[in-house]
Amino acid sequence: MLAQWSLEWWGLWAFASCSLLSSPICSCFRGFVPRNIEEWSIHNWTGRCVRRTPLECERISNKTTSTKENGFLKLHAVEVSEFAEGVAVTPDICRSLCLHNCSCVAYSHDSGIGCMSWTGNLLDIHQLQSGGLDLYVRVACTKLDRNFCCSNEA
Repeated sequence: MLAQWSLEWWGLWAFASCSLLSSPICSCFRGFVPRNIEEWSIHNWTGRCVRRTPLECERISNKTTSTKENGFLKLHAVEVSEFAEGVAVTPDICRSLCLHNCSCVAYSHDSGIGCMSWTGNLLDIHQLQSGGLDLYVRVACTKLDRNFCCSNEA
């Protein structure tokens, strides 16, 4: 059933996590809201999630450098459908590279793969019971704890 469910739902949600073990099955990440709340209320998750608050770097003309107004929401034990190429850097450098590139919507660091980053819509995030990656999704600091959001910035 899981394989069939995955095939039927693959590619249909953005900035949301879905799991057959959750109720509802899909939910938007913190800092995101359903684009069409009526669709989500009837369990139609194809409408995707959108940012509740635009990123600071999206509001300024220089989109290559972000400010301390952006941070990352940590998602534990997830599977990401889109693959990213690994770059051999430390976790801190990985975070900094994503933070200073407004196109970067998420990153992860794995000791075997290295630094991975994603741009565009972050699709098909599956919540796992164990294993998987820790994924850091870029959000506006207003949606996070201020101390967490602005700490350890390069």
